[in-house]
Amino acid sequence: MLAFVLFSMIVAFVAFTTAEMKVGRPLRELPKVGKLFQCPWCFGFWVALVVIALFHPTVNLSPNGVARFILDWILLAWMAGVQSFMVKAVIRASHR
Repeated sequence: MLAFVLFSMIVAFVAFTTAEMKVGRPLRELPKVGKLFQCPWCFGFWVALVVIALFHPTVNLSPNGVARFILDWILLAWMAGVQSFMVKAVIRASHR
């Protein structure tokens, strides 16, 4: 489970950095696909899919391989989305 949490932090970092920081601006300004990179929540689902496919972190919510893959993907993306939201809230609060 600890590995899963760490992977969610990586997904949150990649998604938030791409969607919110200056370094991700070139991706966000790409024609036709730029909107994909503008939302850390949305982009986090795609990053989580890649992480699940490459590293296979799991919390074993289902014995079925396909169901486990889908549940792990959704859980990883959700955890990363919550973390991205928290980071964004802290950054906004610090700028006031």
